[in-house]
Amino acid sequence: VPGEEHCVVNLPTTGSLNLRQGPGTGYPAHTQLRYAQCGIIVTDDCRGNWCPAEEGHYAGWAYRSYLAMVSPAMYCVTGVAGWD
Repeated sequence: VPGEEHCVVNLPTTGSLNLRQGPGTGYPAHTQLRYAQCGIIVTDDCRGNWCPAEEGHYAGWAYRSYLAMVSPAMYCVTGVAGWD
């Protein structure tokens, strides 16, 4: 989902996801995103299996099967009693 925060998923815990310079494995990687790393923002609509994304220092393309959107409800809970 463009504009939303995503995390790296579906990799071994020691694995990483390449953030590439273009939408395909033929493009070099800017950086690697580690498993469970969050704060990756998908910046526009995906093209096939590749999504434009940025992680704060780099912008590039990430393979969509390794990204999962963070639920806004995970961090923005209001109106709940302290004991609930």
